[in-house]
Amino acid sequence: MGVGIDEGGSSLYIDKNGLATLFGSDAYVVLGDHQPEQAVSGKPLTFSDYKIWHLTSGQTFDFKNRPTCGYYRRSVNDGVADPNLYSGTPDTGCGTSGAARRSARASRTTPARPPTTSRRALPR
Repeated sequence: MGVGIDEGGSSLYIDKNGLATLFGSDAYVVLGDHQPEQAVSGKPLTFSDYKIWHLTSGQTFDFKNRPTCGYYRRSVNDGVADPNLYSGTPDTGCGTSGAARRSARASRTTPARPPTTSRRALPR
């Protein structure tokens, strides 16, 4: 699993229960939950149908109980990624699992502000 966060002030706050809230513009959660067709040193990657969740400001993502829908799929074939990696039509066929319902409910809630603590800037 990987997370990409838009530069320029966006942040993803993850609480102790694994619930992440996005503050800022855009973030993407990427999951390859199966083996790629080709991942061999010296050869171009081929990985079909990995999942991407696009988050916008205020949305949440439950890392502990990962949503079963709301993602779109993209592929890399012979080292070339599909066009439009940053947009897609989300799968809306959510099952009735408890995790999916909780995640859908959580994504509609108004996000809390992250706790204010003393933070130190990381070196660049």
